[in-house]
Amino acid sequence: MTPSFRRSIATLTPPVTQGLLFGVFTAALLVLLEQLSLRLGLSESQRIVDDLAGGLIAGLIVFFYARVRTSYIEERLKTVELMNHHIRNALQVIRHAGYIQPEGQQVAEVENAIDRIDWALREILTGRVTDYDDDHEGKPGSSAAA
Repeated sequence: MTPSFRRSIATLTPPVTQGLLFGVFTAALLVLLEQLSLRLGLSESQRIVDDLAGGLIAGLIVFFYARVRTSYIEERLKTVELMNHHIRNALQVIRHAGYIQPEGQQVAEVENAIDRIDWALREILTGRVTDYDDDHEGKPGSSAAA
């Protein structure tokens, strides 16, 4: 997955838009409730400030929630991207193992690929490895694992 694809996912409904829409909706609801405020004796300026403050608070709540949600989705997409990378590479080795001449080397390469899949499931899915920079440490077939 390219970085531009990840960015496009995050910008489908950016947190600013979600916060603004929820804030406008809340402000409109509060304006309707303004009629109730009239009966309670609040002045017009107090009621308008109250409506705007309520809308701002609601908008900020949604904005921060949407930021956390977007961050979570981006993290999950990065995990899928890393898993895809490692699993496909290991499967490619398995697929082409028949072309390796010595049979003993075929078995070793297939076992290494299986170890790499196991490593990816154990390390990436549990969150121990979160980036390409981290993924070489301890991976089967890498210099750190040897």
